[in-house]
Amino acid sequence: MYLRTAVTHLTYQHQEVLGGEQWVNLEIALRAATINPAKQLGIDDIGEMLEVGGNADLVILKRNPREVDARNLDKL
Repeated sequence: MYLRTAVTHLTYQHQEVLGGEQWVNLEIALRAATINPAKQLGIDDIGEMLEVGGNADLVILKRNPREVDARNLDKL
């Protein structure tokens, strides 16, 4: 939902554009949901590699968010 809202500014139920001039592109929205929070927490340097005993948060998506219509980003 977060990515779809940031990129399209569509409201959830009414599908109206709210503050359309304040949209961001998908790359900025992805960074806002991934690396930027890690940097704020000071943990952006601990998740660069997956290895035994390492820490990781993973999300597995069925489709690449860069290859779907922005209105469907909440359905990934």
